[in-house]
Order: sequence, then C-alpha cells, then structure tokens
Amino acid sequence: MLASAARQSGLMPLVIDHYADQDTCMLAEAVFKVDQLNQYNLETGLEYFISRYPVPRAIYGSGLEQAPECIDILARRFELLGNDYTTFRRVQNKRHFFALLAELKIPYPEVVFDRPPTCEGWLIKPQQGGGGAGIRRFTGQSDIEAAVYWQKMIPGVSGSALFLANRKRARIIGYNTQWNVCSGPDSEFVFAGIINKSPLSPSEELYVFEWIQALVRVYALIGLNTLDFIVQDGQVFALELNPRPSASMQLYSDGILSQHIETCRGQLDMPSDCVTGCCGYQLVFADKTLQIPENIEWPKQCMDLPATGVIIRKGQPICSMMAREKRPEQVFKKLKATQQILVNQLKIGHG
Repeated sequence: MLASAARQSGLMPLVIDHYADQDTCMLAEAVFKVDQLNQYNLETGLEYFISRYPVPRAIYGSGLEQAPECIDILARRFELLGNDYTTFRRVQNKRHFFALLAELKIPYPEVVFDRPPTCEGWLIKPQQGGGGAGIRRFTGQSDIEAAVYWQKMIPGVSGSALFLANRKRARIIGYNTQWNVCSGPDSEFVFAGIINKSPLSPSEELYVFEWIQALVRVYALIGLNTLDFIVQDGQVFALELNPRPSASMQLYSDGILSQHIETCRGQLDMPSDCVTGCCGYQLVFADKTLQIPENIEWPKQCMDLPATGVIIRKGQPICSMMAREKRPEQVFKKLKATQQILVNQLKIGHG
C-alpha cells in the first residue's frame, strides 16, 4: 500500500517488510525482507539501505504496535513523516485513552482493566494490537499472560474516519464502513475489509468530527490517522485511535500520501474531494492450508500477491482485492466475483 502510494506521489520507495510480496517488490526500488518487525531487523535493514541510497525521510505503516521503539529509531535517523514515538505510545496506553474519552465526554463501550466478575457480554482485547488480531470473546479463562483489557461487546455497524491532522486541527478525508472475519477460535474479529461508504448520518458525522478535533489537540496528532467506532441504533461509540496511515487510505485519491507529507510538515489545506467513486478493499483468507502454485493467474483486482511456493496457513490472508464502482452494491458484487475467480484459480493450480 505505502509503496504504491509513494510511487503515485513521485517518490522512490525503499521498503522494509515482513511479507515482501510480488507487487511490493515490483513497486519498490528495493525491498529488505525481515522475518519479524523488531529493533534489530529494522536497524539491519536501515544499514543496508543507507549504505546504498541517500535516504532523507521515513514513513511507517502497520505492524509496529508490538515494537514501537522502531519509531524512535526512524526519528533519530531521518525526517519522520508521521506521529513520533511519544505520541504513538500515548495513544497505545489504553488506560489513558479511555480516561481521556471520558474526560472529553466521548461515548465508548464499557472498559475494565481487571478481570470482570462475569464473562457474559465481554470481549478481551490486547493493549498493543492492530487489525483486530487477538480480539476474542471472554469465556472466563484465567491463563491470561499478555497485557489485555476487557470491553463490553456492542453489536452494530463498524466504521472508521480517515483524517489528516497538523497537531491543532483535523480535516476529514472520509467516513468508512468496515467488516471483520473469524479466521480462527482466537481471531473472531480480524479486519477483513472496508468501503468508503459512511455508516453515519450527517449529524453523527459532525459529532465524530468534533471528537477527532479534540483528540488531535490533546495528542498533537499529525498526518494520516483513523478513529474506529461502532454504530448501534443511532448511537456512535469510539473504539480505537490508530495514529498511522491505514488501509482506508487506498480508497481515496492517488495523491493522498503527498497530502500526508505536507500535513506532517504543518500544511493542512482546505478540504477537497478525495473520493473517486465508491471503492472497497477486502482481504482474502485461506479456508485451509495451501501453497501458492506456479501457474496461478491472479485476477487484476488482486494485490499483495504472495510469491510462488509460499505456504499460506488456514486462517491467514492470501492476498487482498480492490473494486471501484458507482454504487456500493456493485463494489460488493465485484469483490465477491473476484474472490470466486481466485478460488477457482487456486483449485486449478493444485490440479
């Protein structure tokens, strides 16, 4: 995603990535593949690039929730185009985040940081997570080792607001509807897709925008960020703030990364129309363990393509898809058709 956005903005992307899939390698000037995103692997990759290229600036995407110290390393070496380590950690501090929401009178589902007396109606969530990974229903289990918190489950429509910020104010890029998939017994709420169709009424959009303006000022957010929320019976509840570029940026204009860079440098332009029709993005998950065959013909709507021979475990994403149409129902129809074509291609490839 970021490599593509960089090319569209006239930049030469050098990528450090866990997957190094086919299209990333085609889009990037060079790719350094790591088996895990951590401080050692990041520094090794940076040394590789610095010895070969003049590297003036850095942008990070998802995957650093478990290794936020990497953000500090980037900031010490380059012009960091995004929220700094201190801001990232403050947002990740869930106790502080939900206390702040209460102070700002922003509604959110009930949250506790000690084991609730009953398991009924509670979700258990990692304090440092992303993409819905690790979120599961609380069943009363006692063998909990990681840092977690408990949140009341609210059935409803999930959404997010993509926005730009310059530490003092925000500009909304778009409101989106998103959905999840159950990819395993402990992964019932994994992010599966998003479409640039707002689940909010105009008045609800105004409320969410006011929330974002307040959060921008408190956290001094810069660049692209997203606020996740859920809508139930006309009520909106804030869920999570992601202080980095997210998958939803792909739904909007090709120049959005340039806007991110300009805003990180303090320039927040007046709102402009970034929507180019109705656009949806969706991940395709493996329903069984498989190996990518040599003769597969990827549908043109597919991205994040794994290399030939890569083994995809059951419940893991195979690739992603995008579709642009005039209306949401057309987008969903095309995504469904593309996924079926892909499933058929994988069957043919395995004979």
